[in-house]
Amino acid sequence: MNKNSPFGDERCISLRDRAELLDRNALALVAENPIRVLSCSYWENHAPWFVPRRRLMDNFCLFVLEGSLKLSLDHAEYLLKPGDCFLLGMEMNHAFGLPEGETLVKHFILHTLPGTFSLENPLDRLKSPCHSFPLDAEEIEHLKRMIGETQSGGSIGFRYCGLFLNRLLFDLALRKEMIPVERTERNPRFVAALRFLEANFRNAVGVADIAAAAGIREVRCRQLFRMCSGLTPSEYLGRLRLRHAARMLLETSLSVKEIAVQSGFSSECYFCCAFRKHLNCTPETYRMLRF
Repeated sequence: MNKNSPFGDERCISLRDRAELLDRNALALVAENPIRVLSCSYWENHAPWFVPRRRLMDNFCLFVLEGSLKLSLDHAEYLLKPGDCFLLGMEMNHAFGLPEGETLVKHFILHTLPGTFSLENPLDRLKSPCHSFPLDAEEIEHLKRMIGETQSGGSIGFRYCGLFLNRLLFDLALRKEMIPVERTERNPRFVAALRFLEANFRNAVGVADIAAAAGIREVRCRQLFRMCSGLTPSEYLGRLRLRHAARMLLETSLSVKEIAVQSGFSSECYFCCAFRKHLNCTPETYRMLRF
């Protein structure tokens, strides 16, 4: 479009055709659930060094700067070089360390959570956990400074690292490296059920309550949860409670008993049993595992 103006011959170029190439659902998932950084750190590890298999209730992100690193998941192993990173969603079983023959690796680690409290997590949508994302010397120095700011008691560094990671997730969505959102997952009845659970997981709720909130029968409610999440309504509710409890373990100094109550568990004993069964460690141990 041409426009005569005091500045001369100006032409606004339409880019609408470029928008047709976007995966809008993936971009919306990242935009609606911006990642929030819990902790950030810089590491230099020498042989022998190995972190045994574990599961975390937060996202675990690692960026290799020097040397190499081996990541082991249930289904595959990956060798990461400088400029590579892995982005693991919550509860992903993993182990990592120096590969054979390597003596040193330097890396950044970010522990994060989705900005909204739900089971919707952008990192769970990634087609692969490992990606190439080289950082130039200036960006590495900026990250080191911001991590140092958090270690000095500041909060700006957390925001900077969050912006850094969310930019990467937007890039991955633009590259179509996220699994497309199925239409069933956006089913309005299912979404209504999720929003009800997210608002009421601390209370004693059953399938009948969830179904009523979604305006469907109990049988249909169970079918929807299986189809859209792979979980039963009760399993989904239990997962929400565990994630909330894990978040409180990482972010507060409340006792395990207080966290159990505030997360909707009927007793501290039941909470500890469920936590240990799901994560293979006690709540107290989990508090020390996130770094």
